[in-house]
Formats: sequence, structure tokens, C-alpha cells
Amino acid sequence: MIPYGSDRGYGTVGTGRSVEREVFVERGGPGSEDHDSPTRVDGGLQPFLGRSFSIPGYSGPRMIHQGGQGIVYEALQESTNRTVAVKLLLGGEHASEAARRRFRREIEIVAQLEHPAIVSIHDSGRTPDGLFYYVMEYVDGLRLDRHVRENALSLEAMLRLFLRILEGVAFAHEKGVIHRDLKPSNILIDREGRPKIVDFGLARLLADQRETVLSTTGQVLGTFAYMSPEQLRGRHAEIDERTDVYALGMILYEICTGKNPYATDSQGLEMLRQITETPPEPPAKAWNSETGIRTAGRSEPIGTEDCPIDPDLETIILRAIAKEKERRYRSVEALAEDLRNHLEGVPIRARRDGAVYRWTRAVRRSRVSLLVVLGVLLAVLALVILLPQRPPIPPPVDPETLARYRATEAEYRAVRGELLDVIEDNQETAGAVDPVAWESLRIVQDAGRDLEAALERDPGNRAIRDLLLKNRQKEIELLRKIVEMGETPVGRAGQRSEP
Repeated sequence: MIPYGSDRGYGTVGTGRSVEREVFVERGGPGSEDHDSPTRVDGGLQPFLGRSFSIPGYSGPRMIHQGGQGIVYEALQESTNRTVAVKLLLGGEHASEAARRRFRREIEIVAQLEHPAIVSIHDSGRTPDGLFYYVMEYVDGLRLDRHVRENALSLEAMLRLFLRILEGVAFAHEKGVIHRDLKPSNILIDREGRPKIVDFGLARLLADQRETVLSTTGQVLGTFAYMSPEQLRGRHAEIDERTDVYALGMILYEICTGKNPYATDSQGLEMLRQITETPPEPPAKAWNSETGIRTAGRSEPIGTEDCPIDPDLETIILRAIAKEKERRYRSVEALAEDLRNHLEGVPIRARRDGAVYRWTRAVRRSRVSLLVVLGVLLAVLALVILLPQRPPIPPPVDPETLARYRATEAEYRAVRGELLDVIEDNQETAGAVDPVAWESLRIVQDAGRDLEAALERDPGNRAIRDLLLKNRQKEIELLRKIVEMGETPVGRAGQRSEP
């Protein structure tokens, strides 16, 4: 394992913000070097960081990383003459009982997870002066995102590597273990290209509903950028395999696009709002030609290659990071199955969110706009209610006028059909449309159906026909507005998505 605090090494942690005691909430995000500042424990940790320790059978300890819950040293295991990593509980003998419990649980959990993609534990105990520790294998390599960038992996090579990571997470889930802190810095790739999942400090057994992601001071433990909405809301009873699916989807989004879908430098409450409410930017639109994944790695000059994220891969990523866990993949195996299908050119199982679902979420985020919609609705209802109170029905229209009405109706249906086809083709960008426009369209269409019913009862009513024609014109105006607002970016026009 290369030094924790350098660009290489076991489990370098994201851009962390240190807080009191064992609490450690990170903002994370791509591009961060993930060097942590010393965390304070009961008034100061610097004396502890400067202490040396002695464990019988291990020599030459050198501190290589200090994270939110532990300090890691590189050392030599004398009996095997191999380099190992030694993790000491942060705070030493002053650590809280909750921190000690998590440390013991981490040892117990990792000890039962014997898998090639999961770091293994060799030993554990207490130093002669009472410090809790455990010894694990030393991973000589890079964190996942740096491995992909520095080795210029192609999209296909990255996805095949990611499938091996999913195998490790799926194995942990089979053993009843949820990691709860998956992020690029907790997935290391050794020099042979083999992944190793590390840092199970926040892991939880599925059967244990009592364990939370909160510290003794009530703060959330983990990294904002990769925490699911249910984690951030503190709903620990809702955490299951799909919580890890979300984190894996966020990792995949970042590696593919070169950016996090949310502003990771935002203040806590604003970032919480974004993660729990704001729809992520579609990966193909968010893709950065300089930092995002490329079809053939870096063999072509930057700026000369089109975005390699096709609609199927975009659908897979967005399904994995759905805000409602019921809409995510039910398991890591299901996510892996769709990624394999994508690589093999087989139809994927996931489907894009429909226009109705996206519209519902958009309206939910724009509640103020509903006042405007309500005003339109009341006006249309008043119009329909007042229809029976109009002057006596005039004589039936003459054949020439009736023919003109029918020609206008035929033209309306043709234009309406063309516009609806364009909206259907561009449905992946429907989220960019003002929800008021969607609601106004629905109201106008409802009024049109009422007018059609009234006209069926009285085909010769000229006033109803004139109102219906005006209704048709308004519907066409709204459809054209929606097409303009949701127009797809250059280069993606013509790609049809599954509803």
C-alpha cells in the first residue's frame, strides 16, 4: 500500500471537514486530493498524532493517513517480512464508546468478508499502552478515479473494472453487510488492476436496525457527495442494499462525466436540498471532454471525440441514483446485469422515467407556480360553467362553414401529432421544461375535451365551435413552447429513448 496521504494509497479520504469527536462529514467530489486535516478529539489530537506505538511483531511504523475514524500506519510484519497497514482507532484511549464499538464491528465485519475485491484483515488487538488496532493487507495502487484517469482507461475497460467492484459489494450484501461509505477513495486498484474495497468503518449488518449513521452528537457520518437521500435524512431504518447502489451510481456518474451532479462546495443545507430534491443533470449533458471518460481512453486529442455516454448507459446511471430507493435497482446484481447487457449490446432492463413522473417532480419543486396554474384552471372552469348561460343557440351552420371548420380541425390534428412526436423523441430533456407550461397544457386539453363533448350534444352551436377553435390554437401554442424549452442539445437530436 502506498502512503495514505499521497496520491496513491489505501483509502485516501475525500475533501473532509473535521468536526468534534468521532464525527466526520465529508463533502467529497471529483478532483479533490482527499487530504484530511487533523480531527480534534476531546480538545486536541496533535499529541496523539505525534505518538509512536509499539506492537510486538511489527516494526518501522510510519503514519500514512489520518481520516475521520482512524489513523493508518505502514509497518513491517516481522514473521512474514511483508509490508502491512496498521489502523489505530482515532483518539486512542480517549475514544468514545460509540467509536470503539464501530471499530470492533469493522474488524468483525471485514474478517468474515473473504473476497478478492475486499481488503483482508491479518490481526487485531490492543497495543501495550491500550490503543485499539487491526492489521490489514497493504494495497499498492491508486484510488479508483485516479486509476481511471492516470491509466487513461477506455469506457469499456472502466466498466469491466467496475463490474469487478460490484462483485465485491454484492458478496458483502450476500453476507448481510451494507458498506454505507462507498466512494472512489474507498476503492483502491492495485498495480495489477485488481480492485480492493476498504474502510468498513460505517458498515452495518442488515439485520441490525439499531445502528445509525449518526454520531453521539447527532451529526451524520459519511461523505455528502455519495450519501443517499435516506442516509442524509437520518432514516437509518430505510437503509439497505439500495443505499450502496446509490453510492455506486454516484461513483459511476463522476467517473463517466468527470463531475459530480451536485455542487459539492455548497453549504450543508443547500447540498442536502440538492441531493434530496434537485434532479441530476443527465450524464451525457454533464460530460466533460477533458475530465470525463472517453471511448478509447486518451488516444485521441482532447476535444475531438464525441460524448461516449449513450442513452442506455445514461439510463443505467440515472436509475442507480434515483432519489426514491424504490426506483433504483433492487440490488447490486441487477445493476451489474444491466451493465453487462450494455457491454454486450443486449437490451437493458431499466427504462427511463416517463414524462408524467418527471412532470410530477417538477411541479413538486415549483409549488409557487401552482398559484398561477390554479388561476388558469379557475378561469377555464368559469368559462365551461358559463357556457349554458349563453344566448339562445343560433341556427345550424351552413355546409360551407362546416367544411371550413373540418379543414381547420384536420390541420390542427396534423400539427398536434407532429409536435407530440417531437416531445416524445426529446423526452429525456423534459425536465428542463417549466412545470407551469405542462400544467397549462393539461388544463387547456381538459377544457378542449369538455368543449368537444358539448359540441357533440349540439353540433350546430357556432359559439361552441368558435371557442373550440380558440382552444385548439392555445394548445398548439403551448406544445410549441414545450418543444422549444425542451429542445435537445446539438448532436443528440434524433436519438429516440424508451419511455
